Amino acid sequence: MRKYRFPFFWALLIGLISLLPDEDMPPLNQEDKWAHVVFYAVLTFLLARARSRQLKVQKRVLANFVMAFLIAAIYGAIIEIIQLYFIPGRHGDLMDLLANLIGGVIAFPLHWLLNVKRR
Repeated sequence: MRKYRFPFFWALLIGLISLLPDEDMPPLNQEDKWAHVVFYAVLTFLLARARSRQLKVQKRVLANFVMAFLIAAIYGAIIEIIQLYFIPGRHGDLMDLLANLIGGVIAFPLHWLLNVKRR
């Protein structure tokens, strides 16, 4: 489980930032979508890397990545739902979720390159 400490703390940071009430957030326009892309690209990469190291199976690069992508996507969807129903002044947004997914996809080439080099 030690291999998951970096993705855990990154996910915790995303959760803390995402669940702040609206009055505590600086005004953002489209920068918000770029932040989603970057934060979820890093989260997906860290999860895929930790999974590869935990299982010691670099040959299953795609399977490790898909699992990491799904975990990050579900996490992002849960945060959007929590924002929609439970955080004052915040709203869940499908475009935010799409930006999360794009970030996750962007993480794949880096994950793949690092695993292919290790072989």
